[in-house]
Amino acid sequence: PGTFTGTRIAVAAARAFALAHRIPLVAYSSLNVMAMTPVLAANPGRRLAIATDARRDQAYVQLIDRHTLRPLSE
Repeated sequence: PGTFTGTRIAVAAARAFALAHRIPLVAYSSLNVMAMTPVLAANPGRRLAIATDARRDQAYVQLIDRHTLRPLSE
């Protein structure tokens, strides 16, 4: 099995733990997590563009509001 299988197992375990203990489970995209890094948070500005390699000459890109950390693009 590849790394995706490991990710699916980890997410299933986290969901089961949250349900069993009646605590909320919060999900974040990897692009949103990158926007939360202290180095990026220290820079001024309102908008932040995060990009990462999607392979095959493509990229995942998201525009994020730096202060609310909410996506400005889909």
